[in-house]
Amino acid sequence: MDMKIISSNIRFDSKEDGQNCWATRRVLLADVSKSFSPGIIASQEGKEDQLRDFLALLPGFEIADQHRSWIKARMYPCIFYRSSIFSCLKSGDIWLSETPHKPGSKSFGSPFPRLCTWAKMQHLETQTVFFLLNTHLDHLKGPTRLNQIKVLLQEAEKIDIDAHPLILTGDFNEGPSEGVYQTIMQSFLKVYDPWIELNKVEETSYHRFNRNFKNGKRIDWILCSKAFKAIDIYLEKTDQFPVFPSDHYPVCAHLKLKENS
Repeated sequence: MDMKIISSNIRFDSKEDGQNCWATRRVLLADVSKSFSPGIIASQEGKEDQLRDFLALLPGFEIADQHRSWIKARMYPCIFYRSSIFSCLKSGDIWLSETPHKPGSKSFGSPFPRLCTWAKMQHLETQTVFFLLNTHLDHLKGPTRLNQIKVLLQEAEKIDIDAHPLILTGDFNEGPSEGVYQTIMQSFLKVYDPWIELNKVEETSYHRFNRNFKNGKRIDWILCSKAFKAIDIYLEKTDQFPVFPSDHYPVCAHLKLKENS
């Protein structure tokens, strides 16, 4: 099973973004995403109306939201999948708080509710089942992010994921030398980082709509279990300057499921 997957913080719809507001860049983001021919797009940020607008620009895709009662005020990480390649068998949300099953809940000093969306996916041709976790952590404090990832891991362990290949995507809002990354790598998920595996040079994935922004880190990751072989991974930097698809570069990965996995 070959899989092309994008993880992309699509930036919420903000009038303060001026020439890079959603109305200006929505088609560009969709076109850049489709140019990679992904089977799955894992997005972060965006409220329901924006996410459904994005979906309308992705012919052949569906969104894994059958489990969800949307809260208009909230932003959601979402999983878009090409329905001719994959089906979603089951999905759910984990709110990264002390009450992870209470929609819209927040804890640990986070100014906004944060969550993880998960989906049990099936590749239609091979009938292979795998899990996808997609999350977005707090943007301000390391201890808050660390508590949030611990909730994600605790709740994920309750889902039947250990018997299946797994992919973890998201905007983690810190670099791979920090606590969240280390916690994930030492967890039961047993994932690895294709970026490191393929000896890619560290880059900033968050650019603030600025080609020359150099002070960031690689805060957007696609991690996967060893059942997947990493073929390629990179940051997609196409723009129509001064308009960018988002204030993050999409992460594009080509993975292949190993035989007998």
